[in-house]
Amino acid sequence: MSTSGRPRRIVETVSVVAYLAVVASGLLHMAVVRPYWHDELYTLALARVASPAALWGDLAAGVDLNPPLSYLLARGTLLVFGEVEWALRLPDVAGGVLAAACVYLFVRHRRGTAEAWVALAAVTLSDVVWKYFQEARPYALMCGWTALALLCWQRATDESARYRRFWLAGLAAAAGLGMLSHYYFVLPVAAVAVGELIRAGRRGRPDWLVLGCLAAAGVSLAACYPLWSQASKAYGPGFWSKTTFSPASIGRVYMDLAGSEALPAAGIVLASVAIVGVVIRVRSGRTDQPGYPVWEWAAVLALTALPVGGVFLGVYVSGGFHYRYVLPTAVGLAILLARAVGKLGAANRWCCGAAAVAIAAAGFPGKWPQGVEWARDQATDIEQMTTFLNDHAAGATVVMVSPNQLLQMTYYVDRSSFTLVYLADPALALAHRYPDTGDRALLALTRVRPVNLTGPDEIVSKVRRGELVFYLYPPNNDPGWPWAELSARGLRFDPVGERWDGKLFRMRSGE
Repeated sequence: MSTSGRPRRIVETVSVVAYLAVVASGLLHMAVVRPYWHDELYTLALARVASPAALWGDLAAGVDLNPPLSYLLARGTLLVFGEVEWALRLPDVAGGVLAAACVYLFVRHRRGTAEAWVALAAVTLSDVVWKYFQEARPYALMCGWTALALLCWQRATDESARYRRFWLAGLAAAAGLGMLSHYYFVLPVAAVAVGELIRAGRRGRPDWLVLGCLAAAGVSLAACYPLWSQASKAYGPGFWSKTTFSPASIGRVYMDLAGSEALPAAGIVLASVAIVGVVIRVRSGRTDQPGYPVWEWAAVLALTALPVGGVFLGVYVSGGFHYRYVLPTAVGLAILLARAVGKLGAANRWCCGAAAVAIAAAGFPGKWPQGVEWARDQATDIEQMTTFLNDHAAGATVVMVSPNQLLQMTYYVDRSSFTLVYLADPALALAHRYPDTGDRALLALTRVRPVNLTGPDEIVSKVRRGELVFYLYPPNNDPGWPWAELSARGLRFDPVGERWDGKLFRMRSGE
């Protein structure tokens, strides 16, 4: 590096680190005030498991459906910082920050600092993405490993690559650890492999070292075969989130990933940049500079197409799919948006800088206060529901339909005048044509922590003995299979009270 360029590089490094520190601080702020939700309480239960061998046994029994790495990382942070919400979520916050940093470095290597800033801001443009970046589930880790794999692959395959062994080691680590975080990580690895195969075709020979590093993902996947093979058999038939392999389903995934405001914000930015870019070209005659090699373009475009592969796997392999399984799509979309801004804006650094500021304002840095308020509202909801049940169901048994409400309240409510229970019966759920995921998962969860589970016979007996028994379900949901089953057994439901997140009924014998 020349002496004249060193101060500029220092300023750039400090600026990027400061921006990432702001993002990390905001995510951790949310992680502090937001209560655990349903899936995170499974992460917490498995992070408490005493040994990796015991964790493996619990995962094999279907307590949760992910590989072991995220639970081991969560256990490590809990041991260091104690059992608090932000500590459990710390590995995932780190995963989100790693994704943003690697995307910046990937774009900067080919397109320069200005366009890299656009990509950095675009990683957290969607509210859906940044909300998962502070959640104790492996989706942010997937994004981090994806961006790291993409960066290491780019540097390891560069013709002027320095420290090639270092980058190859990083590629192997990202591929292997990513697959140990989530089974759908097979899709980001496949995206990088697409780029590498095109590179091999251009070179006229394969790069066996790169392909061997990518094969680390296959080793991890094969090692976890006893876990994922059993999980798909047990949970697939009655999984709660089914889809179809169709253009409409794939389109919905993109819309879900975009969140509520990302598409309008991106559209406004691109339109504005296009107008400014025309002026720049007319006045200066400046044209865009060369972009990425074709193989890197192929990998980026394959990443943006992850929803296609995700829906395919969900329909024909795993038996279920949710858009968060392909959250690393955000990595490809951020790079694509940055390239569009650079192209339309004639690679003008002021144009790109303004676009980056606008995207950051529309994304997480600008929505930090709203994110914290959203997190606090969830804690308030638990407190208000507790008061509601104390007022209306004191001394009673309350049958919960929502597994999320059951687990949240049993974790956060220390003292109450009511007892929460859940009717867990996968066979009855399927018989009533309902998903059995919640029932099956709660039954498996009893391996690692106590859960108040019961059956229809016990509830009918309590009601007929004259005990107070209530039924609570979220008003925006179906009342659940227990309602139909208990009605068929002669119980009736008399309305007692209602909140936005719950309708309460007193159960009485119809005899």
